[in-house]
Amino acid sequence: MIRAATPDQINDLVALEQLCFTDEAWSSKSITAEFSLGFIFVLISNDAVYGYTVGRIIADECHLLRIAVAPDHRGMGHGFKLLNTVHEHARKIGATRVLLEVRADNVAACSLYLRHGYQSDGTRLSYYPDGTDASLFSLALKR
Repeated sequence: MIRAATPDQINDLVALEQLCFTDEAWSSKSITAEFSLGFIFVLISNDAVYGYTVGRIIADECHLLRIAVAPDHRGMGHGFKLLNTVHEHARKIGATRVLLEVRADNVAACSLYLRHGYQSDGTRLSYYPDGTDASLFSLALKR
């Protein structure tokens, strides 16, 4: 089930951040800030959080900041479901497109976005602290 996250899930989100993003994981403070700056949806089963997405609506654009699924739950379509939830939410509040950046070496994520109809918008060279490039993607939302 996917639903809006609640502040009592911060520890679960921090644990997933560390598991999925290791050296680039957001802190508890950063995640907490997103409750007032944007939106967070969680993928839960039996009260356990095993996926989440974070984004912000700026003017008529949805900026997808995070999407993650626990490693032992990958390959089951959960990322696709989370992405659909972002699209539905963005449309409801008037966004006309979704923007994101992702590590260029994250083949699974890049493939997910392309399969979902995103277009490649270029590269930010040496964007990440370890020097990895970021691939830029966008999707025009259908009304």
